[in-house]
Amino acid sequence: RCYGRVEGNVLILYRDENVANDGKARATLTGMVHGGDDEVQATITLDGAWVCVDDVKKSIVVQQSTQVMNAVVGVDGEKSAVKKGEKLYFESCDLMQKWASVLKDRVGRKFADAYELEKKIGEGGFATVHAATARRDGARVAVKLIRTGELKQPRQRLYLQRELAVLRVVKHPALVGVLDVFEAGGIVYVVMELVAGGSFHECVFEKELDVDEGDLRVMIRTILDALVSLHAHGIVHRDVKLRNLMMPADLNPEGVRLIDFGLAALVGAAHDVDVEMELKSDCGSSYYLAPEVARGEKYGGKIDVWGLGVCLFVMLLRKFPFEANDMKATLKATRAGEIRFHRHERYHRLSPDLQNFMKHL
Repeated sequence: RCYGRVEGNVLILYRDENVANDGKARATLTGMVHGGDDEVQATITLDGAWVCVDDVKKSIVVQQSTQVMNAVVGVDGEKSAVKKGEKLYFESCDLMQKWASVLKDRVGRKFADAYELEKKIGEGGFATVHAATARRDGARVAVKLIRTGELKQPRQRLYLQRELAVLRVVKHPALVGVLDVFEAGGIVYVVMELVAGGSFHECVFEKELDVDEGDLRVMIRTILDALVSLHAHGIVHRDVKLRNLMMPADLNPEGVRLIDFGLAALVGAAHDVDVEMELKSDCGSSYYLAPEVARGEKYGGKIDVWGLGVCLFVMLLRKFPFEANDMKATLKATRAGEIRFHRHERYHRLSPDLQNFMKHL
């Protein structure tokens, strides 16, 4: 028993906690909204799918095309709720017709019809990021182009699945949301909010931007609040770093965003059968590693807070806490976990409150 919702060209089903399950092996939609923090049952990409309506049985078949996810991806990365070609049942014919209208409108959309792709603004691994403009209303967006033919390893596909699943499941103002997903010609187009001010890394090392203490408090509080939301959903980001924190074009401290959820891990065996391996794996960027990660120990959400603390350290002191002559020495210092704040001249310029906050973060 589910609520349903369409975002862009993605159908999301939420468990309806207020309606008892009738015991039948089917997904019955009870509404067109979702119930707040209700559990996500599944997501399904409508790009290239076809929709068949059965008025007698009050059902709709949504048949997916072949895509990078191969089947519906739920929050646990496994097939769930609605499988490829499964029927969706409805409580009334009126509700079914409303859904049929919405779904048919979305299945025929193509990326080039909806967006105009522009210059490349980022690149990494098997993906590039471009600016783009929505043809419907002129809205500025960012588009990540993922070359599926280069996803040779199962783990690479898993990272893609995770990023899309996390951004659909967790809604927070400081998380860059997915607006649309398309696939054509071996490329997945992930349309996202455009954050045009650049990464914190660019602001610190290229623009040499100095942020006053008041604005810094707002930025850190905003990202911490986003991490609280992730952790409440059992998700550890695992790669909080300056390059994954984005600044808005107007430099409004409340507009900072956290991006890149490819390394995110779902905590708890109910979500991820390999959670023990995932939460002991070497992840993230070496300079941001928490001591427990460097030591190969099991870890949790605290490593995200540590990563944010490293970001704050670098923004204020212009050095990494465990920066040594080579990576081996850096990892050795990280495993020890002892930070000598007083050795940094800039540290003594900070207010006592900020010094204390940074030590505890």
